[in-house]
Amino acid sequence: EFFGCLAVKYKFHKYLKHLSPDVFSAITHFEQKFIGNENDLMYGKFLVVTSNATEHNEEVEIPKILGDIFESVAAALYLDSGFFLDAVWKVYYKFFEPLLIRFSENIPKLPSRQLYESDASQETKTKFENATVNEVGIVSVIVHTDTELRRKALGRTNVSLDKMHLGRL
Repeated sequence: EFFGCLAVKYKFHKYLKHLSPDVFSAITHFEQKFIGNENDLMYGKFLVVTSNATEHNEEVEIPKILGDIFESVAAALYLDSGFFLDAVWKVYYKFFEPLLIRFSENIPKLPSRQLYESDASQETKTKFENATVNEVGIVSVIVHTDTELRRKALGRTNVSLDKMHLGRL
């Protein structure tokens, strides 16, 4: 997912050739959500679903093909340089440098970890039930805390984010 964000940020997707209207639609939808919400998407604060989804807490699925194109360019650089990893790093470091600086100054934690740590400090318990996947691939997870919170999301991380957005931390 992270590479998909970088692919859009650096406009790799503009050079992607595809014949599928579904792929084009998914990329266009993600690109529209990415513009203006780059930091939220890059740092995992945007990918949640609630029963009353708003502009700021709507599920945004990052098309896998975007991450694939970012990785493919790195592989092409590696092959074309005669398997010289330093050549790839010289190019890709420019993409990663701002993120490496930010993450080294503020080490990110998974939202599920933040949720557990917050609950531990408040002497409450959080329990994630086993996830269920519907026919279109959406995962439902029930999170039990003081009150039951049910959300459809892409996984435990997003359910935790949803709970944090609701001010329960």
